[in-house]
Amino acid sequence: MRLAMGFAPTESESGAAAVAFNRGLFDAVAAFFREAALLHRSMKGRSRPLAGSGPLDDATLREASRQFMHGIFS
Repeated sequence: MRLAMGFAPTESESGAAAVAFNRGLFDAVAAFFREAALLHRSMKGRSRPLAGSGPLDDATLREASRQFMHGIFS
């Protein structure tokens, strides 16, 4: 149901509920990465891109992809 609500227009009741729910999820994941940055200084300032929230421009996507690939191969 959450996936279906994500495609609803944001001005609809279902869409507004999905936006609020997704914001809560993204904020929780971003908080996780902020906490991890306290132990791993190389992650400092990267919580929003790593969480997949915030503006996702080309530079942010490239950096998130680089961090992901670094994590796989290290």
